[in-house]
Amino acid sequence: MKTMIVIRGAMGVGKTQLCKTLSKTLENCFWLDGDWCWTMNPWNFSEENKTMVLSNIRHLLRNFLENSSSRFILFSWVLHDRAILADILDGLTEQSYNLRVVTLTCSKKALTSKLQKRGREDLIEKGIQYLSLYKEQDQEMLTLDTTELSPTEIQEKVLAAI
Repeated sequence: MKTMIVIRGAMGVGKTQLCKTLSKTLENCFWLDGDWCWTMNPWNFSEENKTMVLSNIRHLLRNFLENSSSRFILFSWVLHDRAILADILDGLTEQSYNLRVVTLTCSKKALTSKLQKRGREDLIEKGIQYLSLYKEQDQEMLTLDTTELSPTEIQEKVLAAI
């Protein structure tokens, strides 16, 4: 059976870096970063665009699940609201798969440092606000504090959990 691994967490916490390494480690793996579906200029968070983005995400995930060569599907996105993930998964009810949800978190200081190194000071305040939102959600599988972990250690812990 296929496994969909959802990697969620505040912006800057390390989702993309983790998925880059996991996608190279897991054989027969497809990876979708939810941010790719929001790439537009100018960026416009309208209801129409939100509906389109969620539809596109469901469409891509469904195709990955239906593809005969896929074994693992990685999906990374902020997913700060449980309802967003539920909405996406509700559109995938025709497929059979194992779901693994990994929430990455870190200290406020570590998140600030990571975002500063990337030149994304504009996201620090919002990222720090988002950190607390994950504590309020049900934790389906694994919540991993990456503050003191190397990228290799993070990957090892996620692989052990899936």
